[in-house]
Amino acid sequence: MSRLTLLALVLGPATSAIAQNSYSFTPIDCLGSNDTRAFGVNESNVIVGGCRTVGLHGFVYNGDVFDTVEPPGSSNSRIRGISGSDLAGFYRRPEFDFFRGFARIDDEFRDIVHPLAAQDTYALAINSSRQIVGGYFDAAGNEHGFLYDADQYYPLDCPGFINSQVNGIDDDGRVVGFCDDGVTTVAAIYDGTVLTLFQCPGAANTVATAINSNGVVVGAYDTPATTHGFITVDMGQSCTQIDYPDAPNTQVMGITSSGNLVGFYFDDAVSYIRSFLATPN
Repeated sequence: MSRLTLLALVLGPATSAIAQNSYSFTPIDCLGSNDTRAFGVNESNVIVGGCRTVGLHGFVYNGDVFDTVEPPGSSNSRIRGISGSDLAGFYRRPEFDFFRGFARIDDEFRDIVHPLAAQDTYALAINSSRQIVGGYFDAAGNEHGFLYDADQYYPLDCPGFINSQVNGIDDDGRVVGFCDDGVTTVAAIYDGTVLTLFQCPGAANTVATAINSNGVVVGAYDTPATTHGFITVDMGQSCTQIDYPDAPNTQVMGITSSGNLVGFYFDDAVSYIRSFLATPN
């Protein structure tokens, strides 16, 4: 990423009508868990997330086997991002007061804790250059976005907003996330020069969660009735609604360069959170 200062701002609602796209959905469930959340996927369709058994624990799923992966001694963890075999997430130990971010690079864990954090630090995504993005909370309880690159932390905050979080980064350094003013949350895309903010049509709040190498962005938005996943191919000018079939709410969390999606939904029949891999038809 060549620039970190937010130089220009584009703000506006998405203008196109929302339409349901055509995907084939494959369910993903950790054995014995009533809460499986898929947060990220790499180009080999290896999926990462968290499973709740006793506490929530990070997993890596290769299509056949769920492997629990978390820093030693963790009592609660999530893996939020994957690039190749590199991982990013956050965790707690019983002796910790707050969550700490972590990366696993070359099979070694390292903590990612922002030096200005007074509370939680979340590492939420990683790219092929091993740049990591996420968010941390200050003493006032406000959240700030950051980029971690070569052992240095760089601020990524939305001008004029109370809270910022960076959820995704692609290999060109483009980042996505959200900006929040204490009342409304808007999705954010930052390409190193221009910060674009948008709401999907009919949304009360919109969050961008991931961006792929083609600049396609995914996320979720709230309406007064429910939560829908979305995909946008035009920097938020339009949103395509993505819903797991018959689910009361859906969140899309990750996308590959070929357009495969991962996320999770609420199974109303049994009050479970379940995950999915969605492939375009």
